[in-house]
Amino acid sequence: MEPADYPSEVQEDWTNRENIETICTSLKTVVEFLNRFYSSCRIRLAEMDNRLKTLERKMDRLDAHTAYNVTIQEQIRRNAAA
Repeated sequence: MEPADYPSEVQEDWTNRENIETICTSLKTVVEFLNRFYSSCRIRLAEMDNRLKTLERKMDRLDAHTAYNVTIQEQIRRNAAA
């Protein structure tokens, strides 16, 4: 290798290093975004899960109340018919 080739090799090496640094920085940015997105989704899904559980409990109570009322009405009808 000739000494005259060194400057171009050094320049090429610096260019490669800059490209690698740009890629690494971009990857870090993407990873940070994905981590924030994951955390945000996780929090929102937990909130949604709590809301759904609350709604399910309310529906169960309404279902039980409706079933009770139907039973009472049937008993009233039977007693009235007898």
